[in-house]
Amino acid sequence: MLHVIIDTSIYRRDPKRATAAFRAFTRLARGSKLQLHNPYYVKQEFLTQQHQAIGQALTTIGKQAMNILRISGHEELEAYAEETKRHAEDLIEDAANWATEEFNDWLAKSHAIDHPVKPEYAQRVTDDYFSGAPPFSSRKQRKDLPDSFIWHTALDLVQEHGTLHIIVHDEGLHKATSDHENMVAYKTLEEFIQTLTCQQALEGLTNKIIAANIERSKALLLTQHEVLTHSVEYGLVGALNGKSVSHPSIPDDNNEATILTVDKPDDLTFDFEDVEYYGDGELGIPFTARVECGLHYAIYKGDYYTMPDEDAEDITIEELNDHYFGAKQNYTIEVKGDVSVPLDLRDLEDQNVSDDDLSDFIHDADHSVEIFETDVFVPSNEWA
Repeated sequence: MLHVIIDTSIYRRDPKRATAAFRAFTRLARGSKLQLHNPYYVKQEFLTQQHQAIGQALTTIGKQAMNILRISGHEELEAYAEETKRHAEDLIEDAANWATEEFNDWLAKSHAIDHPVKPEYAQRVTDDYFSGAPPFSSRKQRKDLPDSFIWHTALDLVQEHGTLHIIVHDEGLHKATSDHENMVAYKTLEEFIQTLTCQQALEGLTNKIIAANIERSKALLLTQHEVLTHSVEYGLVGALNGKSVSHPSIPDDNNEATILTVDKPDDLTFDFEDVEYYGDGELGIPFTARVECGLHYAIYKGDYYTMPDEDAEDITIEELNDHYFGAKQNYTIEVKGDVSVPLDLRDLEDQNVSDDDLSDFIHDADHSVEIFETDVFVPSNEWA
């Protein structure tokens, strides 16, 4: 039995737990192939973030609805705007309760064990706080306090169960976990699901005929390069559009921009040697690509007017306000992700199914694309 902690940083990246990796994790948990442990601070941090995000979204809906009153005085539009604002405000408290209910329901169905803060943690965390012991990055770093409480839950679980797997993206807690001889750290949930133990466990949840046909399907993926390429080209548009990226070369005050347009990818490479099985007939093929994207950001007018002509000529500007232009500029984005191939288990139950049929199933599957990492690619000599 694998004993696992998922940190808040992982939940925050996929709050709906809808990616293929999370679906695979849920199958393993519900199939009693692993035991999820849920420290108090992880649960409360995640739910607080959920409540804030939902509250902000509903508040924005209310404000946007009232903007209608600045545009039109028609009584139907006025009534709609006021009703929308009122309904959004009324939903805020209920929505927070629904978010809590939904997460608790997922934890219960995943057979997760909640771990409250033990009284003795107060002294242990305090000692670490003043000494700068892991996972504190230095002495008296208040921002590391939540991670310290999670860390002491992890230490207790190691004492009880031996090896503990922790999926955490935050640097401090990840380093502390990596340095512990009885803990195994993963930066992403995908990295955890890719492990041989998880792959074998997922295959163990299916019968032998299906498992054999899954292995055959993995070998046949290479013959479907063209359709997989088309799926990535199509899927990247939806996956990248509206996504925020950052890089020192972007002349926004925060060096951030939003992706508005997405071209066809270049240098698209599939890793057919590392195909993942997510359970329930679903395969994931890792890929990397570079894709030209149109980015939008705000640039301070003074910065725009003083930049070299060769830099300014690549930027299209529009009036934003008295102090800023809205800017559009093309950048190359490096992408890492998975293309998902969900196969119908009923098709895989036939022990006599041919390679041609399996290839057809792969070709006709409802492919989808998930993005794990996006990085702006700019040669260092062009912006340093």
